[in-house]
Amino acid sequence: MMLPKNGLSISGIRLSGTGDAAKAKRLKAVRLSGKDNGKTIKVTLGQKIQIQLESNPTTGYTWVDQSKSKSIRLMGDVKYKASREGVGSGGVSTASFKTTAEGASEIKLGYLRTFEDKPAIKQFLVTLQISKSAEKDPGEKDPGEKDPGEKDPWRKGPWRKGPWRKGPSRFQIT
Repeated sequence: MMLPKNGLSISGIRLSGTGDAAKAKRLKAVRLSGKDNGKTIKVTLGQKIQIQLESNPTTGYTWVDQSKSKSIRLMGDVKYKASREGVGSGGVSTASFKTTAEGASEIKLGYLRTFEDKPAIKQFLVTLQISKSAEKDPGEKDPGEKDPGEKDPWRKGPWRKGPWRKGPSRFQIT
């Protein structure tokens, strides 16, 4: 194989940002709270779901994932953040899930003491309707779609100036 003398030979190009995986990355996470307990939510395959619930782990109680579905996956652990400083102050626990298969599914969280063999004192349950593509409301825009009056931030900016914009390239590929 002969390489060009003053150029670059490319054997293949892989475009990122295409297909279902890229579409899932562009989807906004669905954020739920205690007010959504008992509701049915429509989501898209690959979409993230964040549930924020009030909690106080200083009492020994924590939110624990009790979901049995294979259509969703807990991403990491349920994380806690205190609302304010001080011993015994409450805060918010956040559980993040990702949808992995189409169909109906349930997310079930229990507020319990993991060191006791007792049922949860509170439960959070939401039913998911997971579809391959999102059903769009008439006025809703697609993720990444711009409003007609919205300015393109990539047209101007500090990255348009600099040493890489002056003269021939200083890099040589061998």
